[in-house]
Amino acid sequence: MAIPPQQENMFVSNSDFSSLAGRYIFVDNDFLGFLFEDEENLDESLNIFPECYLTIDPFVRLEFLRDIFVPNQRDIREKFISYESVFQHAESHHENFIPIQENALLLSKVYAHQRGNGKGSWSTVDLLLAGRSMLHWNTSAIITGNKKDFP
Repeated sequence: MAIPPQQENMFVSNSDFSSLAGRYIFVDNDFLGFLFEDEENLDESLNIFPECYLTIDPFVRLEFLRDIFVPNQRDIREKFISYESVFQHAESHHENFIPIQENALLLSKVYAHQRGNGKGSWSTVDLLLAGRSMLHWNTSAIITGNKKDFP
């Protein structure tokens, strides 16, 4: 698998992911873009996570589709994320959003404490994605295309 530039030093082995079998793997926008860019990346990821559910959060969907004004390009992206054999879509319910939001706020405080004064920032979407993963802590994990997104 071609590793995104910021992950060139990462070693990937199928055996490393056996503990993720049956889990929902929330993909962030960076990793989703990595899968979208090259069919080989998608095929390799499906081989690495054969018994996992690659899951797209509604906020990651928004981030993936935003700023795409050319109808043909938007249709291609919409079709890509709608492959039911590849992706699950996390549901967006009000009763789930409140604890997700509270988790995201807690994480923002932890990250702010870790970084000190003005040494980096995390996107709202990444915080909400991590908040959702916290809500489903025993059945989920996050995969990112940029390790700086989740310190």
